[in-house]
Amino acid sequence: NGLVVEDKLSGQTERQAGRMKELFYNRLAKSEILGQEQASASIYAIAVCEEILDNQLVIAAPFCETSGIVAGVLKSIQQKYHFSDKRMSESLIIAAFIGSILLQSDSQIIKKEGTDMHFPIATAMACAGGLYLFSQDTDILNEAVKIAINLSDLHIPLKERDLISLNIKHTQLAIEAINLSLSGYQINEDPFDLHFIAQ
Repeated sequence: NGLVVEDKLSGQTERQAGRMKELFYNRLAKSEILGQEQASASIYAIAVCEEILDNQLVIAAPFCETSGIVAGVLKSIQQKYHFSDKRMSESLIIAAFIGSILLQSDSQIIKKEGTDMHFPIATAMACAGGLYLFSQDTDILNEAVKIAINLSDLHIPLKERDLISLNIKHTQLAIEAINLSLSGYQINEDPFDLHFIAQ
């Protein structure tokens, strides 16, 4: 019923599920929806984390503890779709751009008192870099970043952290945000638009 009903939700919010289903299957036919990449992304994220835990040199951004997220997402996408190293470098530049904006943002939505935003920022970076490989549309990119932040915005006390589990979780969230944005999902909150300027 939720796929066919066209009535608006309370507050005059438009229903999205029916339109998203159509977009999802259209993009799936064009191989623009990520599926098995979630498993390989997690494996790559684990590999990076294990290098960190073994005190090996890992060059990462924005923070070492989150370094498996961007690497896992982008490597898994490159593995399946065979994007060139040049294209991957471009996606890393986009990811870095997004991370830079979020780190410098003084928005109370991005920086919440007592909240560690390193993982949501890394998730948004991975999402933006991965999405760029499929679409350079700034509106879709903007929406994807907002979705990634909202999916991953949580506070986990330092003593309860498990580095590998958190990298896996946020790798999955980044891929989910890519798929949702490619399927046309839009969130009502607007934590990122005011800080994202791109033409």
